[in-house]
Amino acid sequence: LRYHPDKNPGNEVAAKQQFQKVAEAYSVLSDDELPNIDQLLESFSQMFGVKEEELKAEIEAGAHAAGKALGILIDGVSGFLDSFLQQQQQQEEQEEQHQEQQQAAPMDKKKRPNNGQGGNIGRNGPTEGKKGPSE
Repeated sequence: LRYHPDKNPGNEVAAKQQFQKVAEAYSVLSDDELPNIDQLLESFSQMFGVKEEELKAEIEAGAHAAGKALGILIDGVSGFLDSFLQQQQQQEEQEEQHQEQQQAAPMDKKKRPNNGQGGNIGRNGPTEGKKGPSE
C-alpha cells in the first residue's frame, strides 16, 4: 500500500510504476504452481531491473543474517533458562534447609535440660527463694 498512487500525491507516476511491479511480484508469488528459485530470480530480475546474481547474493545475505540472529536469540533464551533453573534450584534448596531447621527446632527445646531453677532471673541472679530486705 505504501506504493499505491493514492498514497503518494505529487509522485503518482513513479508510485504507479512501483505499485505495478509489486503487484506483478505478488502475482508470481501467489501463483498456485510455485516456480523454482531460478524462475523467481529471473522474474524479479526482469521486474526490478536487477541482475540475478545481485538478487541471489541479497537473498543469501538475508538468510545468513536471519540465521545469525536466530542463533543469537537461541543463545539468549538458553542462557535465560539456565539462569532461571539455577535460581529455582537454589530457592528449593533454601526452602528445604529452612524446613529442616524448623523441624529440628522443637527437638532442640525438648533436649535442653531444666536445671530446676525457676523464677525470674534478674541482674543479681535468680530471685526465687531469696529473702529481700523487706522480709
